[in-house]
This record gives sequence, structure tokens and C-alpha cells, in this order.
Amino acid sequence: MGLVASYLYEFSFLATWNAVAGASGYRFDLSVDPVFGSFVAGYQNLDVGAVTSWAVSGLAASTTYYWRVRAYNGAGASASSAPATTITKADAAGDWSTQVVTNGGAAPAAATVSAIRVFYHDLLDANIYSKMLSVNGLVPDSLIAAMTPFVRTFGGAVWTPVNLTVANLSVNGFAGNGANGRVDTGVIAATCFPDNTSGGISVYVSNQPDASGWDIASYGAANSCYGLMARISGTTSWQAFDQTTGILSPVFDMGATSGKGFYSGNRRATNNSAIYEASSLMAFKTLGSNATVSNGALCGFQAALFCTNVSGSYANFRSMRLSFVAYHLGLTSAEAQALYNSVVTLRGALGGGLS
Repeated sequence: MGLVASYLYEFSFLATWNAVAGASGYRFDLSVDPVFGSFVAGYQNLDVGAVTSWAVSGLAASTTYYWRVRAYNGAGASASSAPATTITKADAAGDWSTQVVTNGGAAPAAATVSAIRVFYHDLLDANIYSKMLSVNGLVPDSLIAAMTPFVRTFGGAVWTPVNLTVANLSVNGFAGNGANGRVDTGVIAATCFPDNTSGGISVYVSNQPDASGWDIASYGAANSCYGLMARISGTTSWQAFDQTTGILSPVFDMGATSGKGFYSGNRRATNNSAIYEASSLMAFKTLGSNATVSNGALCGFQAALFCTNVSGSYANFRSMRLSFVAYHLGLTSAEAQALYNSVVTLRGALGGGLS
């Protein structure tokens, strides 16, 4: 009967099946037992009527379910279809809330957890969740909550502020001090990226009070390794990646761009890099791309916020405010735009404004 599960989340999914000729309705079974020796409450021989899809809800996260369908009409019911197997997603938002407490913080507000859950669903729907490596929305609940990434495949379970305090946190994100403040993320290119053909960083800068620009970077001195660089120098350029050849790839003229808003630097091959930008005042666009071939070893120095880490030495401290940071595999234009849309929804739900 062509059973398919879609819109698969931690507590629900949409079950669909092909229509059967002559059927006036369908009955639905759901179980955690592959031989249907027991049933999930409310889902034993459930008459769903004359439809070919059903929203299945009230499920447990990270759980394997088996489901089947039977057609019926006035003459009786058909045999059950071959069962389908569906595994619900992990409860990423709930796990994040638990991690905040494990890290020593108070339980985040229910509204914050809900906002993160919607963000998680948005990433799943856009099919980009698997590309996210370390993602932080710098939520306003507490300093520990703000420093706890809610997607973490690599990097620290809690990011570490150095010379920065809760006073740097607001509903609009977390700010540097322009003097000596940084946040250590534990994200290291050599550890988290599979090779030098796929990597990226996306940020939302909610303000840029430092006229000299902003930096989020880690790379080797004298361009000794392939690293991560997100930088606006003055208000004229974004430099996304640093290579052994000494080429900053790509470097693009941003003209009068203020440096506020969403920026996503991505590398999808040794000869395929691109920068995307957007804000509330600027439609999403490709700022530029670069096909220059460049290779090199991945950088072994951790990425820090509000400064550069050059071979383990921190410099170029900035005072801009960040409302979102994501380290990820290389994104296409469509994927970067989906991420931007998700960030706008997230920050709005958290109560913060965006540039």
C-alpha cells in the first residue's frame, strides 16, 4: 500500500499510504512490537475514515514504531498491509534543556525550549540538521543557557566566556567588550570537518559598534593551515577561509554594508566557496563566490567568538553583539537561506530584534 512516513519529528509523524480501489475507509495500527502483540494507546484498529494520510502524535522520542493499514468497505476489511518502520527523532530541545542544568544552570523557560524545538523542526524540514556541527542561539535565559549550544556534534558542551559576564547578555544576544573578552567554543576545524572540502560558519550580528569591524576566526600563523574566518574589516569585506597559499578565499567588497545581519560563509569543494548575506532590510542574496583552487591542512586551533585565534594567540578583540552562531558543513544557497529563515523565526520567538 506504499506506506511512507514524513514530517518526522521527536513526538509525531505523518503517515501516508496509497488509495485502494473500492475502499470506503482505512483502519490504522501502531505498535512498538514488530509483530503487533501490543498497541500504542489509541492506535489499535483506529478508524481514520476515507483518507490516505494521518497525523500520528503523542509518541516518545528516539523510539522505533511499527504501523500498518487495512482498507475496508461494506463487504469487510482487507488484510493488513506489510508494516512500516518509523523511528522518531531525538528530543533535541529537551536534551538541550537537560544539558543546561547539567552544566550548572537553572532550567530554561518553557518558551525558550519551545522556540528551540521549532528551530529544530525547521532544520529537519529543510534537510540541513545533519549538516549542523555546533549551533548556539545565545538565548537570554541565563549565562549558562546562552553558552550551551543546542546542536552539538563537535565542540564544547558548554562554551566558555573569558573576561565576559552575564552583563554582556541581552535578549538580542551576547556581546564582546572590544578589549580582552572572548568565548571559547571548543570547535576545531581539524576535528569537526571531514576534510578541507566542506565547512562553513553562519552568524547573525545584531549590532556592530566597533568601527574596525568584527572577527570570529581561527587559523595558522603565516597561513599555515586551512581554518575558519568570519571577518568584516571596517565595513568593506568578508573573509571566509584562510589557505596555505596565502589566499583569503573568498574576499568580497561589501560596499556600504554595515556589517549587521546574517552572513554565511561556505566551502563545498577546494574550488567552491561562497558567501551569503541577508537582514531585515536586505533580501537574502549571494554576496559572491570563488572558484580558486586552494588546498591545505585543516587548522588545529579552536574557534573563538569576538576575536581571532592565530596559532593559539588571541587578538583583534571586538565588541559586536552576536545573536546566532553556527559551525556546519558547506551549505548551498538554498540551504543557507533556509537556515536564515529559521534564525529569524528563532530570534523572534526569543523576543529579540534582528538588524
